[in-house]
Amino acid sequence: MRFDTLNDVLNRIRNLPANALIEPKDKQRLYDYFNLCAEEYLYFRAGYIDAEVWTSWLCGMAHFASSDAVRSIWDQELQLGSYYGFTLSLMPAEA
Repeated sequence: MRFDTLNDVLNRIRNLPANALIEPKDKQRLYDYFNLCAEEYLYFRAGYIDAEVWTSWLCGMAHFASSDAVRSIWDQELQLGSYYGFTLSLMPAEA
């Protein structure tokens, strides 16, 4: 999956009120995004992605992780250990 197919949905989810319930179809899009981020991390670690590009990805991930709703779901997913070693601690501190 490419990021450009997720961008509008991710921005809509990120802008939901803090107490809004996230619909199952939107959760699936978040999972798609989390998987894409983990794959990018894997490719960065393998040397296929330039450090400058990876830094840009981190900033974008921090943007979405700044949403409490997104961050909560992402934290839960990462506890499963299925994201190639990616952790939210890799993001800039502002997240």
